[in-house]
Amino acid sequence: VAQVHTCGYPIASGSVEDHLVSLQALLLHAKEDLGAYIANVHGGVDWWSKDEAVDFFKAAVALDAGIPVAHETHRMRALSTPMMTQRVLRSAPGVRLTADLSHWVVGAERTFDFPSDAGWWPALLDDVAAATTLTHARVGAPREIQVADPAAPEHAALLEAYEAWWSVLWAAQAAREGVVRIEAEFGPAPYMPALPYTEAPVADLERVVDFITRRQHGRLVADGVCQA
Repeated sequence: VAQVHTCGYPIASGSVEDHLVSLQALLLHAKEDLGAYIANVHGGVDWWSKDEAVDFFKAAVALDAGIPVAHETHRMRALSTPMMTQRVLRSAPGVRLTADLSHWVVGAERTFDFPSDAGWWPALLDDVAAATTLTHARVGAPREIQVADPAAPEHAALLEAYEAWWSVLWAAQAAREGVVRIEAEFGPAPYMPALPYTEAPVADLERVVDFITRRQHGRLVADGVCQA
């Protein structure tokens, strides 16, 4: 999986055209030079209007990348919020997503379980499921992008919320594509919480990734989505 950041980081331009030129060049590099089988794209900027975002994604879908392209639901980028993502999906058919729902949880400061969320979140999740081709299986909390250890009992309810969402995404993807693509994308600091002064990680990152990988594989096997 090749990671693509249109207009770099820090983001050098807010122009839709600049982001499209950058995307085309980076996708060619990913395919020809890196041999990537899929590109995960951080595209656009979070302050675009709906029209600008839709223009970008319509043009992005039309590019001949030669490999599957998945646009991540990532903070600071064009798909940084659930509602903008839904508007794009409904206006630019063919957009495929990398669903990293932790970005939305920390941005919204909730797991979309308020009474006021009941009228829109399930339908939006269905829209996301219909477009997801890669999932970043990271657990974030309302006030932190990544919990230190998702196996800890204090995070049980949070993990169950993510797993319920992931089940919707993976069932749809398996039915549509015959495959489910998952990355246990827990990262080191600054994603992994660290102790002050020493900056020592508060959990064993390798063990955390192994826990998520094994647990989600077990769930997929139990659901009949994949073999043991």
